[in-house]
Amino acid sequence: MHALNGKRPSRRGLLRELTIRLVPNKMLTNSNLALIRVAGALLWAASFSSFLNSQEEVASIEVYNYPDVIVPPTSVLDNQTPFTAETKRSERYAVEVEQNGQAKSAYVMFTPNPHVTGNLGLSPDTHWTSFSMSGKVSVTVTNLSGPITSCQIYPSRKGYTANIQGDTASFTIDSASGQIPLQLYLRINEINQHPLLVFADPPETDVPDRNDTDNVEIIQTSDDIETVRSKLSSAKLYAVFEEGIHSWGELKDSSYSGYQLPYVSNKRIYVPGGAYVIGTFQGSEASNTKVYGRGVLSACGKDRIATSVGIPYSFVEQTGSGSNQIIEGLVTTDPPHFHLTYRGEVVIDNVKMIGYWHQTDGTVTGDNSVVKNTFMKTNDDYIKVYSNNCYHYNNTMFHQVNGAPFQFCWGGQNGDNNLMEDTYIIYSSYNPGANNKRNTAVICARNGPEAITENNTWDGIYIDNGCHKLLGLNAQNEPASIWRNFTIKNVEINTGFADSPQDGPSYLLDGTANNFVNIRFENLFINGDPITGANTGSDIDGDGKIWFETGGEYPTFETNYPDPSVSQLEMLLEEALAMPKVRVVVNETNPNFNYTCMLSDNIKNWQRISLGYDRSTSSWLTGDSSLSISSANELSDGGWQLTFHDANAASPYFFQIAIE
Repeated sequence: MHALNGKRPSRRGLLRELTIRLVPNKMLTNSNLALIRVAGALLWAASFSSFLNSQEEVASIEVYNYPDVIVPPTSVLDNQTPFTAETKRSERYAVEVEQNGQAKSAYVMFTPNPHVTGNLGLSPDTHWTSFSMSGKVSVTVTNLSGPITSCQIYPSRKGYTANIQGDTASFTIDSASGQIPLQLYLRINEINQHPLLVFADPPETDVPDRNDTDNVEIIQTSDDIETVRSKLSSAKLYAVFEEGIHSWGELKDSSYSGYQLPYVSNKRIYVPGGAYVIGTFQGSEASNTKVYGRGVLSACGKDRIATSVGIPYSFVEQTGSGSNQIIEGLVTTDPPHFHLTYRGEVVIDNVKMIGYWHQTDGTVTGDNSVVKNTFMKTNDDYIKVYSNNCYHYNNTMFHQVNGAPFQFCWGGQNGDNNLMEDTYIIYSSYNPGANNKRNTAVICARNGPEAITENNTWDGIYIDNGCHKLLGLNAQNEPASIWRNFTIKNVEINTGFADSPQDGPSYLLDGTANNFVNIRFENLFINGDPITGANTGSDIDGDGKIWFETGGEYPTFETNYPDPSVSQLEMLLEEALAMPKVRVVVNETNPNFNYTCMLSDNIKNWQRISLGYDRSTSSWLTGDSSLSISSANELSDGGWQLTFHDANAASPYFFQIAIE
């Protein structure tokens, strides 16, 4: 098998974890991926992982309450202009969620932008709501200022449409779709300046028992800062913030006592829905940590200001190498600097990040980290790819005027052997001049490192409402900078570019000859049309859809999708008892179908194989010479059970999946 990082996955012991993703070789009308995690030794058989919704999951819904006014107007200045907006309940939108005939009001937060006057192209505010759910939930949005004439729901690839009646728009979310956690942007009446975000979270796990006084510290809203620091540093496993507003004095500069709260090893910090913590956490060399819940971490618009009152701290900052770190489920708003900065190995899951200042980056992680299921509306780089062997999956981005969704280098950093799957860019703000900066491409390196950066793959980038630039790698300032083996595949740009592609072209900027080697696009579509790279000039296809600026080689373009008339596959997940099952629904007129199977060893080493099924001969084939199908048995219900054999394994092993 081919491994992404050039090495075969290790076979550590008799039991290991295997991830299988089935991705059709044609763009789906929806985003369902069949994601299965199985474990075993010689015979691989297991049920779905706990984070997938099983069909037997009990229906539930939970909403969270906050005060009508959370943070009153402040006198903190941005460019010496008073900021008078409140963080409070939205006066523009209301949201109701209903399940089994019982309706609940979901709190809609109004998060103002304190810097809008200095950042043209930014929205003046964001409105968002969150709730936890399982089963089927009806969501109804009311526009409090008048009728709704239109409502688009993004990412469009998720397949949600609104039913509009008067001043309401409604739609249904079903956890059986496998899309939870889910982050949606509702554009109401064609207005982008006041976006409504809907965050549907899965039910919580690992909720501390607050009566377990031997293991749980309760942090009350009335606790002074020294008491809070003591509880966060204690030997007890859990520190639980109670519901309500947690603040410690006036927040006006870096002297605020709520900054740099202790973040220590062997500690789980739980921020439940309804808790609003005005502060940040900082640690060094911390391991075995978890910061999680459905609550909010905020700096209330006191973003980093480029003066002596700057507040240079991230919401959670881990300066050491630490391991076994998790942050999950929270909403972070208006960070004083970055949202999340980890120098060690971390899993960032289902964190929703909102910020406006031009240095509110999203995530920085160490080697072997995972960033998945996140939402980011920041105003600097979203994911900094400054490390190796990382996995980024199902991340949704509202791209503002500054920063790159994937930033590889600003001043010497580089990242190798990373896999980025299913990235959704739901909006790209437009500001003439700002979009032409060298740090706004979807895949970007502002400066080249004095090193080789290699073996990075994107599989699935889906862009609604325009794109600043698709690719921008700069090696002009560093002749030793080599970029090689970048594969960018299965890209859809639905509405072209936010500005003219001639005025803000993608680029590969050479410092010397051969700075870029094997930079390859596979299946790039703009407005539904494939880009073939047929033209040798900067207008790649000669049709004005995408332009490249380069002093050396152009990237290569390939298109290998089946004919568009071939019906697409629809994959649904189903719980298995003895082994996982994947339901594949195919139009009866389609004689063949193909998909890619991706295997992973602990989400760190990646290998891919291609599988194909010929309906006319009822035969299965694999495109990998080292992986053979040792048996293919058609089941009585019309499904298939496949057994594979890896000839290159140190000890040959088998694993099975059932395709139904």
